[in-house]
Amino acid sequence: MNGNQKHLNHIGTVNFGSYYTPEIIVDLAYSILQKNVPDIGDFTILDSSCGYGSFLARNNIARRLIGADIDQKAVSEAKKIIGEVDFICQNSLLNVSRPSLTIKNDE
Repeated sequence: MNGNQKHLNHIGTVNFGSYYTPEIIVDLAYSILQKNVPDIGDFTILDSSCGYGSFLARNNIARRLIGADIDQKAVSEAKKIIGEVDFICQNSLLNVSRPSLTIKNDE
């Protein structure tokens, strides 16, 4: 995975706010999480703007991984690349709730 996945033109990128995270930042985020959340394996992690799923590629990091994105093409590509992740195509910045993101109350 890397931050260069592109399937949108400039207008599509702006309209979706679609900016992919460079791998070095993904690695840094995981390092910080593992250092500061020792029992992270017991958690559910949601990437609310997952794109191609760079943050979810390490699917053994948590009990459950959920990826949401408004871009259907990005979600479809992420599903092809990464298994063991629950992907949702929706604008996860609107009407945020556990049910809309398929997160149970005990997660």
